[in-house]
Amino acid sequence: MRFDFSEHEQQIADECREFARARLAPIDAEVDARAEIPQALRVELAERGYTSRIIPEEHGGLGGSVTDLCVQQEALAYGSMTVASSVMATNLCLTPIVLFGSDELKARYLPPLRDGRWAGAIGVTEPDAGSDVAAISTRARREGDEWVLD
Repeated sequence: MRFDFSEHEQQIADECREFARARLAPIDAEVDARAEIPQALRVELAERGYTSRIIPEEHGGLGGSVTDLCVQQEALAYGSMTVASSVMATNLCLTPIVLFGSDELKARYLPPLRDGRWAGAIGVTEPDAGSDVAAISTRARREGDEWVLD
């Protein structure tokens, strides 16, 4: 088991950390106070590939690994945990679409999430489960043309 970064991972860390230092740290308090990430910053993050790190190249992403994403996120959090969390939420939202979505679903949702036009999110909470995804008891089942939640 290795604990040092590969050359590729070190490049990601250096690039993201420099961006976090120069762009995110100076506005971190303002982002937190406003509870809003400026749309121009969302687009800038997307243009740098931060919202498409693990999307396969054939879908317009960087085709990176989960380790690449982790390295990215740690470095972005250096400048702003709020921004890093938002970027991670988008990546978490993209993952099931990439893994399980139809071509139609991918064509509809990946571009605006990848390009920073939309911010992604996931919902994984219930009163008796909190954010423990494995403990969630809600189920969806199809009845004819509709979905029923139990």
